[in-house]
Order: sequence, then structure tokens, then C-alpha cells
Amino acid sequence: MFENFNRLPTPEKNNQEDIFYQEVENLPEELATRWTDEYENLADPENSDFFERFHYFLGERKRVTTIVDLEIVPETPPEVVEQILALKEDITNEYENPNSFLGEGRTAKVHIHPKNSDICIKYIKDADSYTKTDIPLYQEFMRLRELQNLKVKGVRTPTPYFESTGGRHIYGMERIKGNTLVQIMQKPSENIELIELARTLDRETALDNIVSFVREMHEKFKITHNDLEIINVMLGFDGNFYVIDFGKSKFEEIGEDHEMYREFDIKMVKSAVQEFFEKIDNIDIDDINKKE
Repeated sequence: MFENFNRLPTPEKNNQEDIFYQEVENLPEELATRWTDEYENLADPENSDFFERFHYFLGERKRVTTIVDLEIVPETPPEVVEQILALKEDITNEYENPNSFLGEGRTAKVHIHPKNSDICIKYIKDADSYTKTDIPLYQEFMRLRELQNLKVKGVRTPTPYFESTGGRHIYGMERIKGNTLVQIMQKPSENIELIELARTLDRETALDNIVSFVREMHEKFKITHNDLEIINVMLGFDGNFYVIDFGKSKFEEIGEDHEMYREFDIKMVKSAVQEFFEKIDNIDIDDINKKE
């Protein structure tokens, strides 16, 4: 069954159990539970093929989740992994090529991949300029990793999918179907469906939902965003808000005025959402439709 696979070295039998428990701790919870349950229900593990299968699995998993210099998040759904693998050549050739960067005067850009509209790719064209005002891209990716299971009343962040290793400045994430609040306000003719959706929302509840998300981000994860303007909040077609772009975020550290940063986040996000609702009230959709 495994004759074409280059196996990882198999440890001595008397150490296999200890090594198994060490390695299984590095797996996502669902996978770790599955392997641990199987092992603990075996009558005689050392005389079965359990350890051979487990190390085969680890080798295959490492092969699949590391492509060239792109490391895929272990929790990424299998269908998304397949999409990333299919796009691997385009990602490494196009988005890491300095001549392909878009956005004049911008140090970072989020791009929807033309061959797969479900994946967004964030990359930077000038790492030195970027890190003068923002945290390194790999740290931003780690913020998304920290927050990927935080969901409060529908509010969440985009799901992170993969990052580039080896010093390149690129990561991939879920594309949120919707638009930023600023884009909705500035380009109403392109966002009529979202404007109509926003007008149906209970505004007090919607504001409370995103404020609750930000408070949990502060209290449970010790992360402050520090840039919660209308450009960094999205409205999805599902009617939920999404918090994006953690380029100016930070972990709270001893000796810092945590409360000041937290209050700033709450003040900013309240202002962003309130401004959005006020602006869409003044958009005349009938007039837009007549012009078209």
C-alpha cells in the first residue's frame, strides 16, 4: 500500500507512544481527537500497523500543505486546498513578481485572483515602506489566524488560507462576498443591492453586534485593531459586518495603556458604522436607476 511513499523514519517501538502523543498535539483538534481515539481503542497498538499509518499520514499532510513557498493553514477546507494547489504556479509567478504589482503609490494591495473569485491575495510591493506604517505581513496573517474562530453574532474576519514563507510578502484568504463601507458609499451605482440590504438592518442591533465583536477581540485575544475606519469594515451580502486589514493591529503588552487603544477601537468602529448608515439614507436609488 505504501510502496511508492518515502516514509518518515519510524521510531523504535519503546518510544513510539511518547512520540505519537508529542506529534498528535501539533494537529488540529479534530484530527488529533480522531487519531488519539483510534490509538486508545486498540488492543495491541505495537503489533498493529497504526504507527506506520500515522507516520504515512504525517508525511502526506506535510507534502500537501506545503507547496513551494506557500504554507497552507491546516484547517483550510479540502476543496480550498485543491483550489490553492491549482493556482500555485500563478501565485508564485505572478504575485511575487515585482513587475506585476498594482496600485500606484500604494505599499499593499488585495487582489481577487482572476481564475478563482473565492480567494483574495494580499501582497506588498515595497516591504521597507510598508513596515514603516504597518506591522510585517506575516504578523498580520498571524492576527487572522488568532481570530479565525472568533464569530460574534455573525461578525467575523476573513478566513486565512495560506502564507508565503522564505521572506516573500504575500498571503491568501477568503474573499468576503460584499464590499467595504467606503466603497458602498462612494460607488452607490455599483452597490445598490448592498444599500438596499443595509436599509433593512436593525441599526442598533447591527452596531451592537460589531462592537461586541471588537470587545471580545480585546478581552479574549488581547488584540487591538487601531484602524477601524469605514475602509476596514465590510458589509456582506449575508447582512453581516466583517472586520478586515489588521496591518496596524497589535497585541497588548505589559506597560502599555491598553484601555486607550481599546477605547479608540470602539470609538472608531461606532463612528464608521454610524457614518455609513447616515450616508446611505441620502442615496437616491430611484435617481441612480433613471440615469442608468
